[in-house]
Amino acid sequence: MAKYLAIEWDPAELRMVIGRSRVGGISIDETYAIPLAEGATPEAIGEAIRDAVGAGAKGVETLIAIPRASVEIRQIQLPAAPPDEMPEMVRFQAMRQFTTIGDDWPLDYVELDRSNENVQVLASVISPETFRDIQKVCQSSDRVAEHLCLRPFASAELLKEHLGDDKTCRLIADVMSSSADLGVMVNGQIVFMRTVRLPAVAPDAELPVQGLMGEIRRTIAAASNQLNGEQVNAVTLFGTG
Repeated sequence: MAKYLAIEWDPAELRMVIGRSRVGGISIDETYAIPLAEGATPEAIGEAIRDAVGAGAKGVETLIAIPRASVEIRQIQLPAAPPDEMPEMVRFQAMRQFTTIGDDWPLDYVELDRSNENVQVLASVISPETFRDIQKVCQSSDRVAEHLCLRPFASAELLKEHLGDDKTCRLIADVMSSSADLGVMVNGQIVFMRTVRLPAVAPDAELPVQGLMGEIRRTIAAASNQLNGEQVNAVTLFGTG
């Protein structure tokens, strides 16, 4: 029975989940939400992970979720090509379209649409400096991260498990302690995402609703050019009760 440890953090808080695979999905065993000191270093975050999960998480498959703000993202259109040729084509075009990118920048992508003539992909790159900070967290926590994923994609996958084959053009808002991931889904696929800063609030304080509503409106407007005439007609909010 495979066990997993999922980790994410922002400037204010470290969050972790330990779970295991079961028939029909994942069973959650433990969850953690640990406040971080202002300006916490990668080494300090790694030590907090190690102190929380201890030796009990040895041999557990580890996943780290990366916020949208940590990567640069572009939609790229390419000529249709076999899947095994796409990675080189995406990197070649990314070197021309991304604002800042080097040969040593990790890159990944997902296909958004494919026709006989063209392929539309959503590509993301992460700077070597940010990647090294993640490695420092892993080293300090005595962990090896088998997977890195963009947090909005993880949220979208969770939502699809609950909604099934839902084709609604939907905005998802994943609210953390001092920020929120806002992503727009079309046919179950993320096509636009951004991370916005929110005023830090205590766990028992009210959500900054007015500020979040304004950011949701701005996200819908910013995504409109990529929706091919579709309109966001549902909003799903992730958060506490």
